[in-house]
Amino acid sequence: TLLDRWIASELSLTIEKVEDAVECYQFANALREAENFIWHLFADNYLEMIKYRLYEKRLPSEYIKNVYDDALKLIAPILVHITEEVHSHLIGGKSIHNSKWPSNYSVDEESLKIGRLAKDIITEIRRYKSETGMPLNKEMDKITIFTPHDIFDVIDDIKGTMNIKEIMVSKDTPEFEEIISNVTPEFSIIGPKFGKDTSTIVELLTAPENAKRLIEEGELEINGFLLKKEYISKIERVYEQKGKRVELIEHPEFYIKLH
Repeated sequence: TLLDRWIASELSLTIEKVEDAVECYQFANALREAENFIWHLFADNYLEMIKYRLYEKRLPSEYIKNVYDDALKLIAPILVHITEEVHSHLIGGKSIHNSKWPSNYSVDEESLKIGRLAKDIITEIRRYKSETGMPLNKEMDKITIFTPHDIFDVIDDIKGTMNIKEIMVSKDTPEFEEIISNVTPEFSIIGPKFGKDTSTIVELLTAPENAKRLIEEGELEINGFLLKKEYISKIERVYEQKGKRVELIEHPEFYIKLH
């Protein structure tokens, strides 16, 4: 599947980075690159994204074992004993230190792009569930994903991972009205800088029309005060479509409308 080609592509890139680091005797960098793949890409993301297929017995567990074992080989020269122990339980046979260095992977650019996009979509939906107090395994009825990218090959994976009944995909630009609902000032900056005028600055910053212009322009002079974008810690937004409030997740590469 596309996600399998994605993780293989990520491993190929990681192997290249590890080899480059080792050749320059930068062993800490080599270990960091390998750990990033094993911990974040493979465990936190890939396994979570294909777990539903494992439950449905739609993915050979041998594939996962082999990818993981090849990733272990990247850190085996540094973490000698633990990698040998894991390898013996996972694969068995000869020692991991007598096995071949992984080299049978290549980068599929399209799978790399769409796989990373699927990862980001799932991350954003997971964050939404967490922030709204919704259990991660709670079923969602329907979402619509607006993106210019072709993500149809990963729709089933998104549905299976996040337990969504129906996903609609649109390449159209969504028409929503963005409304700033709350502005949190960066008090660690404005307090020391403005002193007794801090309350005035807070009032100016938290006015939605000022905050919007400030985000767009970077700086704004009002009532003799020069306001800067970095004076704002956080902006919360709500969205409306045809006069009705909608739940929307915004990302540089996509929008997700929650029905």
